[in-house]
Amino acid sequence: LYRADPEDALYRQQLELWEPLVLACEARRGVSFQRVSGIIHRAQPEPTLGKLRDEMRQLDRFTLTALEPLASIAASLIVALAVLEDGSDPATLFAAAHLEADWQTRQWGDDAEASAVRALRLAAFATVASFARAARAA
Repeated sequence: LYRADPEDALYRQQLELWEPLVLACEARRGVSFQRVSGIIHRAQPEPTLGKLRDEMRQLDRFTLTALEPLASIAASLIVALAVLEDGSDPATLFAAAHLEADWQTRQWGDDAEASAVRALRLAAFATVASFARAARAA
């Protein structure tokens, strides 16, 4: 929900990748998120937070256990919740969550250590996504 300035090229990519995810989450849950340009915190509307809290309370313990590392790795509850949707692609969602880091890599070049960490994070994300799907199917 925190985006680059609208005149930045990154902003357009954020809109292309993120806006469909945000809109889908809003539509599925009947909530509304505040979008922000910049890094200054803006609180989300209390009705949105309340609905998300209620949804979390309804999850079984295994799914909730999976949701925490998914949200942590992605730095996004929206991405973590999208993983739980039928037909979602964890690799695509991971890529969306790492758009800004990947943008920096394209701007400044690849760093072997950062690439190794990214690969480990992707593997962990995929493993937890599989666990979450198995938990929901049980």
